[in-house]
Amino acid sequence: MANGRIDRLCAEIAEERPLRIALVDELRRLASFGSYVWAVTDPATEVAIAPLADVPSEAVTALPRLIRLRYLTTVNRWTSLETTAESLHRATSGHPDLSLLHRELLAGIGVGDIATVVFRDQNGLWGWLDLWRTLDEPPFGDHELERLSAVTAPITAALRRCLALTFGQPASVPDRPGPIVLVLSPASTSSPRLRTRTAICGRSFHRAATAGRSPPGPTTCPPSCLLSRRASTITLRRRASAYATACG
Repeated sequence: MANGRIDRLCAEIAEERPLRIALVDELRRLASFGSYVWAVTDPATEVAIAPLADVPSEAVTALPRLIRLRYLTTVNRWTSLETTAESLHRATSGHPDLSLLHRELLAGIGVGDIATVVFRDQNGLWGWLDLWRTLDEPPFGDHELERLSAVTAPITAALRRCLALTFGQPASVPDRPGPIVLVLSPASTSSPRLRTRTAICGRSFHRAATAGRSPPGPTTCPPSCLLSRRASTITLRRRASAYATACG
């Protein structure tokens, strides 16, 4: 079954997260659902990454447990699903409690059925999507699962393309080439003497440090400013705290 809107979105959007966000409403036209969890996956390990979700607050507060149970659950697991779209109700012949996730968590927060959609091609698994319906709603029907299956091919191709494009993007070069290391000698006065410093630590930073002023901002002061442990005066310790705060 062709779907022009989904095909167009898959062709036009070049980033995976905006693509998934745009596709959610289109998928609702094929099969109504309330909450959902959509993750892309590493095709080699099939481990879920970059989840996109809209779930009830009860699920949010139980998020670590939800993730753990999703990985432990074998029913409709994305790694072994034999079809591109399957519902928990159909896979268990109407006994969703056979699913560890449903039995231990989702039933308690009012989830009745889950449709799981996988996006797989000959090169691997690129993502999976769980669509939730409440106990008050009917289970996903065969025709709805067929509609979802019909659009997995263009979505799979688009996810794969978007993920591949991330490898072609130039690596961002940080403004700060490295950490500052500033070693000061012990001093009985308020102006400890500079012993050594890294090349990036300019004279302006040293002058600010020994004069008790705030050091330069983050553009010239990288993270991980390190002061000598041998410097033991109270004044110097206070300055070290100020430097760490200013430098992130």
